[in-house]
Amino acid sequence: MLRLTLLSSLVLVCFCETNAQPVASKPTAVATLHANRMRVHGLQPGHPVQNIYQYGNPPISIDFDGSDKPCAGMSSAGLWIGGKDSAGQIRVSCQTEYPNPYPFTAGPYSGHWPTDSLNALRWDRFFGVSRLDLEMHRADWADNGVLDNPLPNVLAWPGRGNPHFKAQVGFPLPADVSAPFRDVNKDGIYNPYDGDYPHPPALAPNVLAGQMLWTIFNDAHGKFLGVPVGVDVQFTAWALDCSGDNLLNETVFFSYTITNRSGTTLDSVAVALWNDPQLGKAYDDYFGTNVLLNSMFTYNQFNHDAAPNSGDPNSFGDNPPVTSLTYLNRPLYKSMYHYLWGLCDPVVAMLQPLSDPVEFFHNLHGRWRDGSPLRDGGDGYDWQGQPTDYAFPGHPNNSADWSMFESFGLCFSMSAMVPSMYVGHFPPGAVFSFDAAFAYHRGEGLNNLQNVTYGFDRIEQLQVLYDDRFVGACPYTPAPTIACGRATATATVSSARATSCPSAQAGARRVKNARGRSHGRPIKPRTGA
Repeated sequence: MLRLTLLSSLVLVCFCETNAQPVASKPTAVATLHANRMRVHGLQPGHPVQNIYQYGNPPISIDFDGSDKPCAGMSSAGLWIGGKDSAGQIRVSCQTEYPNPYPFTAGPYSGHWPTDSLNALRWDRFFGVSRLDLEMHRADWADNGVLDNPLPNVLAWPGRGNPHFKAQVGFPLPADVSAPFRDVNKDGIYNPYDGDYPHPPALAPNVLAGQMLWTIFNDAHGKFLGVPVGVDVQFTAWALDCSGDNLLNETVFFSYTITNRSGTTLDSVAVALWNDPQLGKAYDDYFGTNVLLNSMFTYNQFNHDAAPNSGDPNSFGDNPPVTSLTYLNRPLYKSMYHYLWGLCDPVVAMLQPLSDPVEFFHNLHGRWRDGSPLRDGGDGYDWQGQPTDYAFPGHPNNSADWSMFESFGLCFSMSAMVPSMYVGHFPPGAVFSFDAAFAYHRGEGLNNLQNVTYGFDRIEQLQVLYDDRFVGACPYTPAPTIACGRATATATVSSARATSCPSAQAGARRVKNARGRSHGRPIKPRTGA
């Protein structure tokens, strides 16, 4: 029942700033997460995946070696948050790929100008450590309980109360800011001289991140629509470096801690990682929802990505992969989408980018921009099906299910996904944290639809690993003897690193044996430093 309408031009919507407060500079810091086969290029505050093509490199690529690669699943992604204040006014702060609006500026939320302007300059940066940094730091400490050769990256980590932070970066660390760390002596303070080190809470103590990046941003003085929500957000991007473990080598993790700094209680709050999918060549990408796995996934419309025999280096060719975005410790509330542009025409007005706070709020709560409900069947809008919470929740291999593959046929469009989580009542000072995993799935010899099934199996394995805090996956193995800072230190640490992953094979076997459990496992919220 789809109607096709030829669009002669793409209508661009002008986002006009209505905020009364001054506007801080847009963040300029850019970082790259590349600990394993997956490379995320163009991380910015509020923007875990930014649509940057530099020297032919896509925002996300797989097996990056410096040459052109297909975009591995996302063209752009950003944090969305929205709710209502005590007066019933809708507040939203939503990062998109459009060049004009930027709801988030760097730094913690102070609520005062020009303090936030100074924050935006000071905090427009990423703090980062590698696995080698962590191994060297731990080996140095384990040698004699004394940190003989402190590493600048570890000393500057903005863990709670770090007494060395100001000396390293030139400005003080606020008391309520804390990048995640392992608190060795349990005193609540990050001090590398006590053996403390950067560490995601999702990992067991002896499982070290291959790379960690951390930043903080807020929506106090960004350039967006209406009144900002009033939050600051501490963001950690991290990945594991596990030789021989294909699943973890093709996954990156995004961790968020959102704090209500507005001074007012917010209600009906929802949060999402908005993303514009792109799998190799654009225009032939479909997506769907696996409700029980708290995931949205992207797959190719055809079993050949790009024109036959095109030799296009930016396409996957035959048997294209599947990518997934999974909430690991929060249930999926709604899965919605909106058109960016295309020939799929439920109503011409639906094809325009969102342009009003109410429209963003509707999308976060699983409704179309005009407030009408998502409906089961067709495109979910111009249809007579029952209202539903999830877009395309069926398996594309099953013709009886509602999937994009069954509903869209030869439709030509570009759409963005909005998988949301429900916060609800959000009083001043309250914190909402979540962990998300973005993963790549491509089984040998599997076609575009078979890779969907393969991806579901791997998402379940990933959830098991997460629930077990990745015990057995790339553990740290301390060297029996080490002399940090001397000529043998690097070789010894490298040797420890090279032998740290074989036990992951046993962990993989354990996970494989757990596949038979239901996809509908309870979600365990995990918070804390």
